[in-house]
Amino acid sequence: NTMQSGANVRSERDLLQGNADRQSKVGAKLADLTTRRVIMVVLVILFMLPVINQEESDSSFEAAVGMLHSSSVDLFLGHINASIFDLSLHAFQIGMPSLMSLEITAISEDPILGTFAEDETMRTSEVRKVVSYCFGYRGELDRSLMSPYQFCAIDDLQTPGASNLTTVASFNNQAWEQEQAWRSIAQTIFIICIFGITTMVFTYDAHKLVIAPIEKMVRIVEELAANPLTTFENDESEDENESEMLKLARKQNRTKKNEGGYETKLLENCIKKIGGLLQVGFGEAGAEIIATNMNGSGLLDPMVPGRKIQAVFGFCDIRNFMATTEVLREEVMLFVNEIANIVHSQVSAHSGNANRNMGDSFLLVWKRTASPDGNWTDIVEKALISFLKVNIDINRSPDLRQYNSPDSKIGARLRKYIPDFRVRLGFGLHIGWAIEGAIGSIRKIDASYLSPHINLAGRLEEYTRVYGVTILFSGEFYELLGDDAKKCSRKVDEVLLKGTNHPVSLYTYDCNFNDLGVKLKAIRLKGDDHEEEKVVDRRISLIGPAPIIGHNRELIEVEKSAFRTDLELRALQWELPPQFLPLCRKGVSVYLAGKWKEAKILMEAACRVAPSEKNGPCGCVLEFMAAHEFVAPPDWPGYRALGKK
Repeated sequence: NTMQSGANVRSERDLLQGNADRQSKVGAKLADLTTRRVIMVVLVILFMLPVINQEESDSSFEAAVGMLHSSSVDLFLGHINASIFDLSLHAFQIGMPSLMSLEITAISEDPILGTFAEDETMRTSEVRKVVSYCFGYRGELDRSLMSPYQFCAIDDLQTPGASNLTTVASFNNQAWEQEQAWRSIAQTIFIICIFGITTMVFTYDAHKLVIAPIEKMVRIVEELAANPLTTFENDESEDENESEMLKLARKQNRTKKNEGGYETKLLENCIKKIGGLLQVGFGEAGAEIIATNMNGSGLLDPMVPGRKIQAVFGFCDIRNFMATTEVLREEVMLFVNEIANIVHSQVSAHSGNANRNMGDSFLLVWKRTASPDGNWTDIVEKALISFLKVNIDINRSPDLRQYNSPDSKIGARLRKYIPDFRVRLGFGLHIGWAIEGAIGSIRKIDASYLSPHINLAGRLEEYTRVYGVTILFSGEFYELLGDDAKKCSRKVDEVLLKGTNHPVSLYTYDCNFNDLGVKLKAIRLKGDDHEEEKVVDRRISLIGPAPIIGHNRELIEVEKSAFRTDLELRALQWELPPQFLPLCRKGVSVYLAGKWKEAKILMEAACRVAPSEKNGPCGCVLEFMAAHEFVAPPDWPGYRALGKK
């Protein structure tokens, strides 16, 4: 991979050699479980097989035939008479019900009972054939040659031919064979069950410890490839609403798990964290880069083609940043990150996305979606509300309070170099198209947007210092606002910016963030924040006897504009004199029409009813007209040129 320098690249062989002597926890656990399972299986087999596979030897057939043969030999030798032999024969037949055939050569050459042919239906193994015979000897008898069931040993010198006497009996051995067959079947089934259960147990261990975690990791990667902005719950995350006892118990349980944690769980959490870092690092603009590289194969290729989008672009800038950096030094990182947390949180809460963090400024984007809910009015109002909410949170943040307070060490240091220091931000908003994609090279890329509309949003933020306001937005942005938001906004100027061919209308939203809590208490009469019909606006209306934004119950149920229902937004303009906005609007209108004398009267009146406006838009325009002695140039086009970039 060309993105990595040679010193940082480690081969697969190096990685394998580095871990050759180290056994993983999951490997040790799997080996331990396998050893235990094998020992248990061997013990079960050793105990159960002798019970199932009893190799018994039934010698009753040989004993009975041997006794009958001995009786036949005694009859042949004349030691007993025929009646006694008949009793022995009768007893043999009764005692051996499975007898099929019997031949006794000592009595007759013909079979005494039945015959057995090789071609009969019974298998050879189902017929048990027993033979007893006599053997002759000459001289001394070798007892070691005698079988236990060969009862006769005849001296053939005294009785010639007696050694040829035999007794042959055939028995039906089906029952014995069937029993042995069932034992064999039972043994086979037992072995199959043992191996089946063993396989299942081994497979379960491997699946639980290795396969299931790998499959889960694959699913996480697939979901990230399908939707790079997918978020996953981490086992280490905590619910903010949990009690301290539950958090402590969760922490103790997590500690125990981590002590015996497996590498697969570590990998899973690492993949989730890497995915989260990709989302944080690339943002929504980099979703296509993440998806393309995760779906593809081969080397990393971050340089994917861009695509055109429609969106609202907002720039947010921290005022007096250079001087603040000189004072705070290392602590400036905490300062910036505390502000960034507020900015990003509010923008995200209002359907926007943070894109670039440039130290003292931030680029925020609200993309228009293809869904029916993605209408422009909703998007631009959310963008405006998010910036207003950012300023509200900045002014009441306990973390930033120390920078504003002259009694704190940090606040005292800042005010020593920056008199009357307060944490302030400027905002610029514009709407238009942009190209979304990767900017940079394979060495370093940023997922961002390129567009003149973004540059214009940045220029608007710069001009907030010129006009002495917190927020400026373009005429295109203003036209897409709802009626309630328009009632709270005003036009401040029409300018031609350097490098542009068309004039830009500048609008602002007047807001005063001082003593916001006191203003909220003044708005709430009965302390019910949710029942808006109980909220009474005691101001004299700027356009009649009713408030600028009324609290009519029927309108609330139909029109859900936050500028009508959000008390914090209403409190921002609580102290505006009722004549202020009409005077400003009329003054700007006649100023753009070239009637500067009339505009001077109206704007000076606005500055008298609201003294802070002397340093605001009216004061800025009055200063410009004063440079021309309040007489519009003959070729006045209805706008003025601003050269500052």
